[in-house]
Amino acid sequence: MLSWQFICRWRCQLGTTATVVTFILAALGSRSMAFVGDSMMYQTAVGFECAALREAGGWAIEKHTEKRREKKRWRYGIGNVEEWEFKRGDQARNISFYSIYRFNETLVDIDEALASSEVVVANFGIHWMDSMEYREAISSLLAHLLPHASTHTIVWKESYSQHHDNEGGEYKSAGNKVKTKNCVDVVYGDRFSHMWRDVIVRDVALGLGFDIVWLNETSNGAEKPERPLYWLPALEM
Repeated sequence: MLSWQFICRWRCQLGTTATVVTFILAALGSRSMAFVGDSMMYQTAVGFECAALREAGGWAIEKHTEKRREKKRWRYGIGNVEEWEFKRGDQARNISFYSIYRFNETLVDIDEALASSEVVVANFGIHWMDSMEYREAISSLLAHLLPHASTHTIVWKESYSQHHDNEGGEYKSAGNKVKTKNCVDVVYGDRFSHMWRDVIVRDVALGLGFDIVWLNETSNGAEKPERPLYWLPALEM
């Protein structure tokens, strides 16, 4: 996992994506980092790639893609694994993306990502439209991740209104004029405010015993928490 000193520096570095990309590549050392999630998370991974191509300062980048399943079976498990290998002299860094729309109940797909990388940046949400079902799924995921908080750097990346231009990035309801077969209504259940999925994630994480560390705030000399879940706000890297 990344050192607490590195995390404290990361929290002070947030600015342009390119600045943070360069900083992360320098600090990863022999560690690897995985982005895990659906197409919303893929936008973050590709944004990281684009910033690295512009600003990575002498790093050569090779990209590899492994297709895991047929398109008709897209909903559960790992669809594709994309890997970016950064090389500069005798240095090497590995950044990967695991395409997972909904994780399996056994969480074997999450275990694969954990086995491959010490730093895991995750987001899931737009393929759960019912708030109670989402709470149940996230409870299972975070309970599974909790023991790894002492060995990995686990980051939750907020989603935002993009990709399908709706709250949280999900498809609009059928009443909105969007030409897609996937238009369904969002079922909120208990009324949640802005960014309702992230509200659920924070609530579940705190209930399980995670310590939420906001990466857009300076550390102010704080000690490293015992079970950190690093929180990356929308539009930050």
